[in-house]
Amino acid sequence: PLQCFSEEHAVNHPIYQAIDPIIDQIIPSAVAFSTRPSFLNSTDAEIKATLSTLLHPSKADLAPGQSRGCLGYDASLQFNADIWGADFSWGGQDGATMLGAKAFKLITYFEATAKAQQRMALTKPDYAVAEDIEEATMRLSGMWDALCQEQNAKNKILEVANFEDHTFYLNYRIEKEEGAVRWGYLLGGGACMLVFCSLVLASFKYPMASRVNV
Repeated sequence: PLQCFSEEHAVNHPIYQAIDPIIDQIIPSAVAFSTRPSFLNSTDAEIKATLSTLLHPSKADLAPGQSRGCLGYDASLQFNADIWGADFSWGGQDGATMLGAKAFKLITYFEATAKAQQRMALTKPDYAVAEDIEEATMRLSGMWDALCQEQNAKNKILEVANFEDHTFYLNYRIEKEEGAVRWGYLLGGGACMLVFCSLVLASFKYPMASRVNV
């Protein structure tokens, strides 16, 4: 949602910051960041109104979570509310003004292996190995997941949850975990099964007819 406010201008590259006020003259569909409302100087009501901006007239009939939100650097780059939040409350005269939200989502992307390989081949050819790049990406994803779990354990007000890409980041961990024999569970399960079979098959009234040893 920071895309809705002028503070996003401060994190852009200095060269882009310099041309931001006239960016629409260079790229007709571009939208300047420097002219957007300031988050720090806005009231709660103004912030909610800004986040409830209709992304495009063609989306007026869609649900607020799909039609309201923030524009990126280009008018075609639209971050509707459902992308960065969840469990919204909508109201106002038009029923499409954000009143609150119970969850905030942050989507992070890693550089594609092939793209990183091409980039590193220019400066560090020895590191431009696809397998090494994938391993480093997986480890970084794992570190981020561990950080989220740590913050969730510390935070007393908010729940912090992380959802990694299942196919790329989690499959190998699941396979590794499934391949490890947990002897405690195995032996414990065997003992419980033995006790269960003994109780079910044993006949205390007619011991000689008991099938417990079958």
